[in-house]
Amino acid sequence: MKYICLICTVFFYVSAQAQVRTVTGVVKDDAGEVVTGATVVIKGTTTGTTTDFDGKYSIRVDNNDLLEFSFIGYFKKTVKVGNQTVINVTMESDTQQLDEVEIVAFGTQKKSSMIGAVTTINTKQLKVSSSNLTTSFAG
Repeated sequence: MKYICLICTVFFYVSAQAQVRTVTGVVKDDAGEVVTGATVVIKGTTTGTTTDFDGKYSIRVDNNDLLEFSFIGYFKKTVKVGNQTVINVTMESDTQQLDEVEIVAFGTQKKSSMIGAVTTINTKQLKVSSSNLTTSFAG
C-alpha cells in the first residue's frame, strides 16, 4: 500500500510539473514586419515579457494560460496556450489609436487634451548659441 501511494504521489507531481513549460514565438504586424518591444503577458497576471529586436519572445506558461499580446498602434490579441510550444502572432494595425497624437517634450499626448500653444519648428530654425541645448529653447 505504501508503494502505491508513493507511485501515485510521484505520478501526480510529474504530471503537474509537465504542464508548466516555455512557449516561444515571433510577433509580426499585418505587413509581415517583426514587432520589436511588443508586450506578451499571461492574462490576469503581472507575469510577462517583451519581444526582442527580431520580434522573438520566450515565456514560461501553463496549459490553461491565455497569452495577451499588445503594442501601441495595434489591437490586443489573446491566444490560448493549450499544448502549443510555439505561438507566432500577427498583430492587426489600429489606425484609430494613432489619430491626432502630438509629440511633447519627452512623451506623447492626444491633440484633444493639449492645453496651451503648440509651435512647430524645423531644424534650420534652430540656432544654438549655447553649449547647452535646453537653454537655447528658453524664451
